[in-house]
Amino acid sequence: VLLSVEDEGVSPMIFYRSDCADMALAPEDIDEAFIASARSIVVTGTHFSRPNSDAAQRKAIRIMKAKGGKVVFDIDYRPNLWGLAGHAEGFERYVKSDRVSAQLKTVLPDCDLIVGTEEEIMIASGADDCLSALKTIRSLSSATIVLKRGAMGCIVYDGPISDDLEDGVVGKGFPIEIYNVLGAGDAFMSGFLRGWLGGEDHATAATWANACGAFAVSRLLCAPEYPTFEELRFFLKHGSEHLALRKDEAINHI
Repeated sequence: VLLSVEDEGVSPMIFYRSDCADMALAPEDIDEAFIASARSIVVTGTHFSRPNSDAAQRKAIRIMKAKGGKVVFDIDYRPNLWGLAGHAEGFERYVKSDRVSAQLKTVLPDCDLIVGTEEEIMIASGADDCLSALKTIRSLSSATIVLKRGAMGCIVYDGPISDDLEDGVVGKGFPIEIYNVLGAGDAFMSGFLRGWLGGEDHATAATWANACGAFAVSRLLCAPEYPTFEELRFFLKHGSEHLALRKDEAINHI
């Protein structure tokens, strides 16, 4: 990924992935004992875009389901990795595709947790609006659904989907300066899974997820600057006088 920061809110990105290691994953690479030793696995929409990695992920799902563990689906839709956009359209997050929707729908019934943005929820369902998309997903899966809404936070849905989009556990976002959005989704997922797998309620998991996302977008680097759990707890307890968390020396010196 090549990212240029031109101005506030303007960060053109070239997203180029060709023959990289993770996309070469194949079923024979999946170690059954290793997968079975975990409580949960995360599969991604990106890796359903290639036949070999699709088959590898489905093998891992079968192992985890047989063991009684949890399957988490990060929809992670990147149109250019499905051949629907060019490398320079790295920030293009939604191109409607019946082919992609049909493939992702087959994953939904095996999931315990499904996480995506509004656009990703739509591509996973094939629906043209977010509410219809949520209802379609619910018809195919009993999983907990997490709708990511950027600065607005997230909404967590268990059980039936009503006609009110807000009728779920609403996790509010944190007022923060957006400096670099790369890696925000992975940071969000790490926070949510820390709570969800740890037995916390959905409100707590959503709060941790949104806070981790806030750290990611407010700092320059990607994974190296995700918060530690100590940083996360400090931020949630004390807050920060800085909208740019990278400038908060109290947090940065924990």
